[in-house]
Amino acid sequence: MSEIVSHAYATVPFYRRVMGQRGLRPGDFRTAADLALLPVVTGRDLAGDPEQFLSAAVAGEPLLQLWTSGSSGHAKRIFWDRTAVFRVQACGVWHRDVIASFVGRTRGYRALVVDRPGGTRDLVMAFVRDHSWLPAGLGTVQVQASLADSFERNLELINSVRPDVIRGFSGYLGALFRWASATGRRFARPRLIWCGGESLPEPDRRLIVAELGIPLIESYQACEALRIAFQCERGEGFHIHADQVVVRVVDASGATVRPGRSGRVLISNLLNRATVLLNYDLGDLGTLSESPCACGRALPMLARLDGRDDDFLARADGGVVHTSVVLSTLYAVPGVLRLQLVQAALDRFHLRVVLTGGHDGWERTRAALARALASLMGEAQITAEIERVGEIASEPSGKFKIIICKVPPGGRR
Repeated sequence: MSEIVSHAYATVPFYRRVMGQRGLRPGDFRTAADLALLPVVTGRDLAGDPEQFLSAAVAGEPLLQLWTSGSSGHAKRIFWDRTAVFRVQACGVWHRDVIASFVGRTRGYRALVVDRPGGTRDLVMAFVRDHSWLPAGLGTVQVQASLADSFERNLELINSVRPDVIRGFSGYLGALFRWASATGRRFARPRLIWCGGESLPEPDRRLIVAELGIPLIESYQACEALRIAFQCERGEGFHIHADQVVVRVVDASGATVRPGRSGRVLISNLLNRATVLLNYDLGDLGTLSESPCACGRALPMLARLDGRDDDFLARADGGVVHTSVVLSTLYAVPGVLRLQLVQAALDRFHLRVVLTGGHDGWERTRAALARALASLMGEAQITAEIERVGEIASEPSGKFKIIICKVPPGGRR
């Protein structure tokens, strides 16, 4: 940690300035807890002035450039130096060992990757290929599927490839298997589903793991840090890549909360010497574990990820309703295949719904959804526009945001 703090102080305008203002020097940072001496950096800060976080030391070096808007709407440009990209790839050995425990080998297995062409993964892999040489046959046999294709088309690809592993965004894969199950489609079952990039709705997890009998693990990543944490064979919590990133969980004031309590997730990237991010707020909510994982790995753990700070419905009584509760309630209405719920105000909602093929009785379904939504909000007087649509497109990044709360924190009295 001391190495990246010293680098930030010497070469990064933002950290040079704020450390000077606070009378700090690199020697003041002895443990990860000392990162709390720095201000919290937000996506808005990075988007507003990305050059303030770019190190002068990498001028002229070959850099990987990534763009992310996340669900905040702030387009952020992030540069990675070449050494950091390769060190991130090396950190993947932890995750590769977990995958091997399911598929029976570390290389040569078939993987179907459902992603957005030209997305982050493609950019990273292209950069690695351009700046390295690896003998053929050391990796996996990968087939690309597109998020832009229909469920029907991608299910055909699954049956054709018969992959050992299917990898993709949690929301998309959950919806794909929900559609396949609801419509009675047959498909080649993989040995493992590996998803990430967004929260996996609990109803979809139960469907895939309990009903379809397919093992599933999740990973936690972001363009700002690439690898952050991964699930092991037990699928309980997330092992943090502590050799790459420091994870802190803080309350609304920025104070560190103890393990077992939920708060905002802050990361400090220990590897990247280009766009340097220390004490960076990802906008996610999570909880650090109070004990190590029973698998025996000694890495620190996130006990759970609780979604983003805007992944909850705000109630007029000051409470919130978690995404898992919302989806369990709304998906219980017969015929519902996929949905997206926007809360425009405390008492105003817009619900878009995709129904299973051949489903009739829309008025009954709409009435049932209205009752379910009212029950979630404590029977308060609400206005809900409920719309039946043919499909709900993912965001340009490939992510699919299910709950969108537009009520500002100050309005959640």
